[in-house]
Amino acid sequence: MKITHIEHLGIAVKSIEDALPYYENV
Repeated sequence: MKITHIEHLGIAVKSIEDALPYYENV
């Protein structure tokens, strides 16, 4: 479960990092 939780968190963080530059450009 820990691995799954870490993977999920990593995906969420990656998604946020990908979204931040988009909002900053807008």
